[in-house]
Amino acid sequence: MFAKILRPLLALGFLASPAAARFGDTAQAIGVKLKTVDTQSSVFAMVGTVINYFLGLIGLVVFFAILYAGVLILTAQGDSEKLTQARKVIVLAVAGGVLVMISFALNAWIFEADFWGGS
Repeated sequence: MFAKILRPLLALGFLASPAAARFGDTAQAIGVKLKTVDTQSSVFAMVGTVINYFLGLIGLVVFFAILYAGVLILTAQGDSEKLTQARKVIVLAVAGGVLVMISFALNAWIFEADFWGGS
């Protein structure tokens, strides 16, 4: 199941790299200077990007959890058990959303080039 989801996402990532290479050639042809990055900082940038993608997916799960809780509230029809379950889902989803936002901030701080001595 996980492989069925991961393969198309990886394929989309590989499709973007030839476009980036063509942009670099075009930019050099018209005289735009591109910033060069050493290998170490580019590895850190790649790791940061992968982490950002996973955090984005987790953020999407948080959104759907809140949406699910909203549907539970709307369809509860006075059932206190469903309302309690929906409240728990909302509290946990909001806590997860806060953790995702904190993780985005930490990821941006840790994996930026200046932190590791890059330019």
